[in-house]
Amino acid sequence: MVQAVHRAIHVLRELATATPRLGVTELADRIGVAKPTVHALLRTLEAEGMVVQDRETGKYQLGPGLVTLGNAYLDSHELRTRAVTWADLLASQAGAAVWVGVLTDRHVLVVHHAFRPGGSVQVLETGASLPWNTCALGKATPSNAC
Repeated sequence: MVQAVHRAIHVLRELATATPRLGVTELADRIGVAKPTVHALLRTLEAEGMVVQDRETGKYQLGPGLVTLGNAYLDSHELRTRAVTWADLLASQAGAAVWVGVLTDRHVLVVHHAFRPGGSVQVLETGASLPWNTCALGKATPSNAC
């Protein structure tokens, strides 16, 4: 395992759970790494668009580069590719939203979301990660997969 990559992933995960931003000291305390190391990791991640720094507070948050990576994963997911047409047709015929998801660890990752028909306001849930035991998709998975 490459230590710097491991630490960078820890930084990203901490930022994913933080509300709304974290500073170098806070991140260093959370992941148990020296502040200069965290600062170097953040500067590298920032240069690659994975994090952005608020110029007023100096704190960091996740950056737009992660959306590109996440979308690339979703766009290349075989289940999503195969399910898009069928899920959209099912949503249209059933008059309800349709989610297609995969079990990842103890969560269901929504790889496709077909909106319910009609003009009501809806939020795109593609990319959402839900605890498997709190959603209908999780209950649809085989018990031995959990």
